[in-house]
Amino acid sequence: MKKSISIMTIIILCIALVGCKNKDSTLKDIKADSYNISYEDSLIYNSKGIVDKSSVESLVKQYNIIELTGATEQQVNWENSVCIVFFYKNKKTGQIYIYDNGICSFNGLDNYTMSDDSNIYDDAIKAHKELKNKSQSLKIDLNRLSEE
Repeated sequence: MKKSISIMTIIILCIALVGCKNKDSTLKDIKADSYNISYEDSLIYNSKGIVDKSSVESLVKQYNIIELTGATEQQVNWENSVCIVFFYKNKKTGQIYIYDNGICSFNGLDNYTMSDDSNIYDDAIKAHKELKNKSQSLKIDLNRLSEE
């Protein structure tokens, strides 16, 4: 009886260790029809009704193909971070902080290294610039309308 309990315990421990080791290193795919994005400054830009669908789809695609290579304790530079919050039908579907050194965080606490193949940081910077420019253009147009 003791021998069978010992064997069962060893088998369960082996299964648990192998199961944890094979944990998937990719994220759960999300859907989104808009996003909020911020970079460096404290302004948060909302893409809804401003950028076209392909811009949103591009960032969602980059998010969905992120491959994590492990957790890290490495310091990050918050000043060079991009925060993206994805929304689908006005409900939050995902959130990510991306740092310029190939590290990301999904809750702002635990940091993970991304594979070298990930282009999401560069794409997020481009998306931020595009949205910021379009938002400023929109503000200028609204100001002109109010003057007339």
